[in-house]
Amino acid sequence: MLILLRKITSPLSNLSKNACRALSSSSAPKEEKIKVKNCDINYVKVGNGAHHALFMPGALGTIWTEGKPQVEGFDREKFTLVTWDPPGYGKSRPPEKEFTTDFYEKDADMAYEFMKALKIPKYSLLGFSDGGITGLIHAAKYPDSVRKLVVWGTNSFILPIELEMYKKIRDINAWSTRMREPLIEIYGKELFARYWAAWVDGMEAIYNAKNGNICNELLKNIKCPTYILYGQKDPLVDSVHASHLHTNIDNSSKYACRALSSPSAPKEEKIKVKNCDINYVKVGNGAHHALFMPGALGTIWEGKPQVEGFDRENFTLVAWDPPGYGKSRPPEKEFTTDFYEKDADMAYEFMKALNIPKYSLLGFSDGGITGLIHAAKYPDSVRKLVVWGSSSFILPIELEMYKKIRDINSWSKRMKSGEPMIEIYGEELFARYLAAWVDGMEAIYNTKNGNICNDLLKNIKCPTYILYGQKDPLVDSVHASHLHTNIDNSR
Repeated sequence: MLILLRKITSPLSNLSKNACRALSSSSAPKEEKIKVKNCDINYVKVGNGAHHALFMPGALGTIWTEGKPQVEGFDREKFTLVTWDPPGYGKSRPPEKEFTTDFYEKDADMAYEFMKALKIPKYSLLGFSDGGITGLIHAAKYPDSVRKLVVWGTNSFILPIELEMYKKIRDINAWSTRMREPLIEIYGKELFARYWAAWVDGMEAIYNAKNGNICNELLKNIKCPTYILYGQKDPLVDSVHASHLHTNIDNSSKYACRALSSPSAPKEEKIKVKNCDINYVKVGNGAHHALFMPGALGTIWEGKPQVEGFDRENFTLVAWDPPGYGKSRPPEKEFTTDFYEKDADMAYEFMKALNIPKYSLLGFSDGGITGLIHAAKYPDSVRKLVVWGSSSFILPIELEMYKKIRDINSWSKRMKSGEPMIEIYGEELFARYLAAWVDGMEAIYNTKNGNICNDLLKNIKCPTYILYGQKDPLVDSVHASHLHTNIDNSR
């Protein structure tokens, strides 16, 4: 639920316009079904652009387990994006999936028939993992239908070491709960276990029957522009696959993504600032320094898209657990009426302790409020400011909404189970923190007429970029207009 409260929607990494419809949970696209051969295919379709594209998820993947960033982040004016649950996956059942040695080709044929049923004759393909394999075969077999192809985490053959790895994880009981749960929620434990074992058996059958070849012979038939993404240190898909695809597909290019590699996760460090050991990460070697500040109760990893996706050659990015949040405890957070200003002061002292005198600020939700105050109080330190989902005052309707979700005992089990803050703080401390945060908002509203930092906006002199959701159900667009009107050199 706090995910909704804090508007967490892959901050910045997927925001390509000032007014980002993707921030609105109320604008979630409707799932539909269409009959294709013997299967009712479940899909969503978003956007009104002339360039159509189909996103295809990986093994056992669905629209929402793997296509959410695309569905929410695509430019809907330039593109029309279709995302499906592949035949036998997710809600595209019955029938159940059969992992025969030609199931990738069958999926490619079904994708062609599916787009034909939607009356979309020409489109691009976006394929992740298994969906990328389907995309390779599709582009090779139906070249007149495919404009462009993008694949990531994809291969056209199976290495011996990969087969051995698949076999080691065939039994889902050996997986961690965190890894299992998303797919158990979709399929149920029994079917998920059976499906996964069948997928591994399918890989072994391909390896034994075809010497590991999935679709090597078809690569020469791919004529459309093809973009191959891969992880330099991807522990599951060797970079040899990207090189092989690039060598054998005309008109292709490849790009190495460090963010795809889990082993490259940055090391968390601590530094003493006043009475608090601040937990932080620092990535990159660029001359332009930036500080990412998360929202209410948020931590470094609310900034995961920034930490993983920032241009590390041109920027050095620092992300922190704000004082009293995450691992920057003790002491615990005190939600006084001036806690935003205290955080802004601590951020200044924190960057000074890191010997970074000049930097830009990236602030999400509450972190954006801290950023506004910081930029106003320390103008000589701030190069640029970017805020999203942020405000400088509290509306009456917002306060009422906060009060309604103050007690987590009124939340459904489903809401609690999807709340990452419970994992970070434990249910007891999270409940206490959330209640204290809401009480803090009420105190600001009652003592300051809802004013958080309106009086400081005139002091912000740095270039400021304000992102907002046109249909954001939690932060009215009036806040973005107010910030833009009252901050010089803003857009």
